[in-house]
Amino acid sequence: PGQENTLSDLRAAARRSPVVLLEAPTGFGKTGIALEYALGELAAGRLTRLIYLTGKSTGQLQVVRQLEAMLGSPPAATWWQIRNKADHCINDIYHCFRDACPILDGQAERWPDSGLQRFCQDPAIPRDLDTLRDAGRAARVCPYEITRAALPFTDIWIADYNYIFAPANRGFLLDLPGFEPAHTLLIIDEAHNLPARVADAHSADLSLREVRDAVAALDFAGAPHALTAAWERLAHFLARLQPTDTLDPDEDAALHELLATIDRHSAEAALDYAALGPAVCDTLFKVASLHATLSSGQRTLPELIWAPAPGIARFSCLDAAAAIAETIGTFGHALFLSATLAPIDVFERQCGLDLLGIDTARIQATTPWRDEAYDVAIDTRVDTRYDHRRRHLARTAASIADMRRHADGPVVAFFPAYRYAEDILAHLQAGHPDIRAAFQTRTRDLTERTAFIEESLALADVLLLVLGSSFAEGIDLLGGRIAGVVVVGPALPEVNAVQRARLDASRAPTRTAAFREVYQIPGMQKVNQALGRLVRAPGQRARVLLHCRRFAQPDYLQLLAPEYREAAVLQTDDDLQRWLRGSPL
Repeated sequence: PGQENTLSDLRAAARRSPVVLLEAPTGFGKTGIALEYALGELAAGRLTRLIYLTGKSTGQLQVVRQLEAMLGSPPAATWWQIRNKADHCINDIYHCFRDACPILDGQAERWPDSGLQRFCQDPAIPRDLDTLRDAGRAARVCPYEITRAALPFTDIWIADYNYIFAPANRGFLLDLPGFEPAHTLLIIDEAHNLPARVADAHSADLSLREVRDAVAALDFAGAPHALTAAWERLAHFLARLQPTDTLDPDEDAALHELLATIDRHSAEAALDYAALGPAVCDTLFKVASLHATLSSGQRTLPELIWAPAPGIARFSCLDAAAAIAETIGTFGHALFLSATLAPIDVFERQCGLDLLGIDTARIQATTPWRDEAYDVAIDTRVDTRYDHRRRHLARTAASIADMRRHADGPVVAFFPAYRYAEDILAHLQAGHPDIRAAFQTRTRDLTERTAFIEESLALADVLLLVLGSSFAEGIDLLGGRIAGVVVVGPALPEVNAVQRARLDASRAPTRTAAFREVYQIPGMQKVNQALGRLVRAPGQRARVLLHCRRFAQPDYLQLLAPEYREAAVLQTDDDLQRWLRGSPL
């Protein structure tokens, strides 16, 4: 009933506004509801295309599985999962230039007789990467071009955020023939991640090492002296650059002049990009992009140019709201999905939706069964702020160990940082040898992450995971399988030059509201995301220990999801033991 009501609410909301925000807990079925609505609109002819964006490959795979189950055979609509260009490559080294890739030369002439039109015409043909690479290899056509050619004939595009929002990638879809954003529904899943992801797409690092590599490669390739000399001056600039929260006006002007000089000489040079190699080419294109972004008339987003370490200039976008709003405004319809959009007014401001001049429609899915699914306590005995946490390491380790001893299954402990988790691991091993602890690996590979979780659930007593990581947010394997949870403090962002600049650039009405927006909300969103994945269906339960006195403070407590706010407050060691035993406090 909850899903049926939400689908009905979604249809009504879409009639009221072109922009809809749907918030529902993890496991509710947001993906299926959104797809059922979109497929109905496609079938009725009110839309010509659906673009479904996610920030993680796991999310894309979930959409694919959902579509395969919903569309049947033969499918009522066609879909295509878009992977990045490098993943399509059939060469040993990805270096996409005609002189470096024998496949690119003459592929247009080979296409008519290649038989690759089948990918545009037959929806039953597999579109996985292995199939595309095999087909491209046999026809001597770039597999990425097979994807590009098939997309105009496909109803549903599944992709990463970057394909719509990143300056370096968005042209691949937006420039396709026949694509009309005004008749397209844009679905943005895990939308709470969008503002940070788009800001990252408008940011870049420029290091002394990569500039020196470019100088050496340009010199070896016989590039014009004026161009090589301009790159050498950029290397000298970076060699003198010391850590600073912001470049002074003279440094800023000098850097802009260097980038402009390089851009001017690059336009006059005929470079052999194949000979320069992929890494150097990436550096050349990055400098060209930085110049285009920073040149007069194109600096539309608030930015900070600073040096986090010697020899590194970092270009940080402070607020991508205007860029997001500009893109959203081109689409006929947009649907934002997440388990953690609240506070909604802040999210709308971060996405620039307040700049569009429209009233958005908001839907909050109801899940009464979650109200009794969590047994929560706030542990006020400890202070996990950076300057205080070391005094409490032993007590934190003991609390995690006690949680496991009173639980009938594995316990997860979430931390705001890797180093913090490593310190607690050392204390567990030294002071609680009976507790078998598993610490998350640093890997981006989905298969390895899944294997770690499965092995740890089978063999370990405690899993130590980092809030905001792919283990905490990207894997839905913990629901109903964890007996207890310890959240070791809110995961507030690191205090650095960028965060301080974001405070100053915030569009929030007060300094206190800006601090809440820049620090507290992102930190508490990570807590809500992690806890939400532990209870995904009726009947699942979890005991949660919020291990820091800040969780009891009103400004943090109100940022918890409603189902976590009704919490016992623990002030003494005896309070903790009584709560663990289930005794009244």
